[in-house]
Amino acid sequence: MGDPAAKLVVAPVMLLHGFTDARRRYESAARPPSVGPEPTFKPLFEALNWCVALDDRLQAWWKVNATNRDRRWCDGFRFGETVLGTRYARNRVHHQWADALWFSLSAPLRPGGPPRGPEWRWRPSTQLPDANKGHAWNRSQYDATLAGHPARDTLVHVQECFAEALSAGLGHPALG
Repeated sequence: MGDPAAKLVVAPVMLLHGFTDARRRYESAARPPSVGPEPTFKPLFEALNWCVALDDRLQAWWKVNATNRDRRWCDGFRFGETVLGTRYARNRVHHQWADALWFSLSAPLRPGGPPRGPEWRWRPSTQLPDANKGHAWNRSQYDATLAGHPARDTLVHVQECFAEALSAGLGHPALG
């Protein structure tokens, strides 16, 4: 008969809570006077890994319970392209987020714009390991939504996408 608990899966909303908690730890560590690469990297790394876990879970659910004819669960959601860009980065560096990120002391948000304080930013895609054949399809989303941008903004955007998807019922056991 087997153990009924073995079939229990952590609900996507619990993954979102884990992501949210890690994001808050990152934001707390990114406040002066502790701003720097060491106190901020660990909670950022944790938040990005929660992001991947939730993206994987929603994609697996969506493959069985597709809500549209698109390729990914996040297509059509606000900031869905940011989720795809994050997936591209993750697939390029596989658990080594440090290779996709660099710590900037005062780079502007946009070229020619006013400088922002110290923070982690995404490297240009040309500085990431090459994608295997057939796995570069979301590079354009990375370039458009992450490359050169602060990781802090990415966390805000993917959280909004995840929250919208969960509110729409994605990942809900009753709908699957």
